[in-house]
Amino acid sequence: MIEMAIILPVILMVIIATAELGRAFWEYNALTKSVRDAARYASAQGLFGSTGVVIVTNELRTEVQNLVVYGNTGGTGTPVLNGLTTAGVSLESPGDGDILVRTTYAYTPIFGLLPDFRGGGVNPLYNFESVVRMRAI
Repeated sequence: MIEMAIILPVILMVIIATAELGRAFWEYNALTKSVRDAARYASAQGLFGSTGVVIVTNELRTEVQNLVVYGNTGGTGTPVLNGLTTAGVSLESPGDGDILVRTTYAYTPIFGLLPDFRGGGVNPLYNFESVVRMRAI
């Protein structure tokens, strides 16, 4: 009984840490996949004729933002990740016929929902950033 009382908190901490790490990897992978799909869509839509100039219209920008956040260009349904918004998604054409899609996401752990004793609120643990650059086709 005494050994159990000593070892149980350690085992629970290891299990909780493993679950949080797995969830963080899953959310980062979902974010990266979403940004990669949006970059692929933008690279197919953004090239203007045979001139090699990439045109990023407001309509394309909105479609890409919706694709990253909702998984579809219409912007319907629930977000891919809780707290992910279209305001954090950017689409640019840096030159050389490329498309650049970038987003950031504040990851908040499940077991870290206790208030932060420094400021009194719940603060995100990590800020995930995903950037994908593709050649427009």
